[in-house]
Amino acid sequence: MSNRNIEEIGQGANYQDVLQYMEDVGLIKVEEKRKYRAYEPIFEYIYINRPIVNCYEDPTHHHLSMDTADEIFILTAKGRLGWIDLGRWKMILEDEIKLGIDYLEVEGEFICSRVKGDGVCIGSSDLKDYLKKRVWMQDRSR
Repeated sequence: MSNRNIEEIGQGANYQDVLQYMEDVGLIKVEEKRKYRAYEPIFEYIYINRPIVNCYEDPTHHHLSMDTADEIFILTAKGRLGWIDLGRWKMILEDEIKLGIDYLEVEGEFICSRVKGDGVCIGSSDLKDYLKKRVWMQDRSR
């Protein structure tokens, strides 16, 4: 989901219509649908309350994570047919964890450079911890 789509919701577009449009034109992959449906309460809050919203995920990180999602989808299908490769599962999940760690600072610094004041972070607990530490260090330097 692009920042533009979330901005549309913040400007009054119905989040269900935005999500449906994104599905219809192929902006949301099959494996992403559950993720965005899980965020519906957040989109509804944005739609009703219209807070200032900032979204960010490094584009390269996003694409690599979607590649991982594709692999997980294939492994899940194979698993349903009785073929389970635990070694491959372990490797894919370890790579995804390492990827998140590698992009943690990049995404955290980008967020810190754009957002001022209080806010809400929706993301990994590692990102939240990074942002808290970064804000704490900023406050101490003042």
